Amino acid sequence: MRIPAVLAVSTLVAVGTLCCAEEVATSQGAVASPPESGGLGPGDTMVPVDMGYVEVLTGGARPGDALPLLIALHGKLGAPELISRTLSGLRTPARIIAPRGARLGTGHVWWDLSIKDGDPRRFSAAAREAARRVDGFVRQIAQQKPTLGKPVVAGFSQGAVLTYSLLVRDPDLIAAAFPLSGSLPLGLEPAVWPAGLGKPPVHAFHGTADPIVPLALDVDSVTRLRALGVPVVLTEIPGMSHVMGPEELALVLPQIDRALQGAAAAAR
Repeated sequence: MRIPAVLAVSTLVAVGTLCCAEEVATSQGAVASPPESGGLGPGDTMVPVDMGYVEVLTGGARPGDALPLLIALHGKLGAPELISRTLSGLRTPARIIAPRGARLGTGHVWWDLSIKDGDPRRFSAAAREAARRVDGFVRQIAQQKPTLGKPVVAGFSQGAVLTYSLLVRDPDLIAAAFPLSGSLPLGLEPAVWPAGLGKPPVHAFHGTADPIVPLALDVDSVTRLRALGVPVVLTEIPGMSHVMGPEELALVLPQIDRALQGAAAAAR
């Protein structure tokens, strides 16, 4: 089944898949016909290899334009449609690609473990494996789409954990990272930052009243990265729980705009 593109204001939304997508022309742009998305089976914790995605163009951009790329990673039981729409208020002409994790119930996940499950080693291993797979996805999508500069990565909740995990796994992959309401799993960062690899800037945002991923976990994450020389800023949102609220977005979107503009400028 082909899913039509949706054109609203200056934002083009299309649904696609990284693997074996059939590109079709419509009056509203290019769309893709994805295979049925796989879900998690009993005992599974890892995301399937082939990921669908949602594509959003911002700032009046057109499908064929060479654009800076924002990778938007949804949270546990979230959806790429929601996070891409939430971040679509960017002013910069850019391409948002929001990959889709494995289906679980009515939502999607990158792995089926909670930060509060009590087994940090298993949680870290799941995050490491998801980062490996999403790393490959990001590299391929940046080659498929006309892209300016290195991708910027932003994620919420489990997607923020994945954003941190991508940063330490492959720092030369990304231009900047924006983890929202997340933390860096224990043991994923290197003991010493590898010589010759870049240290992309990180700007984390976290609510002080978050009951799901406590702020203290993010404070610890920032402390560990700073000890490795990574430039990290943590903005605390007073009274915010585990949401992407309007107060946070008013701060986040201009920062992402600047990062995308910087990535595009570095490529010129």
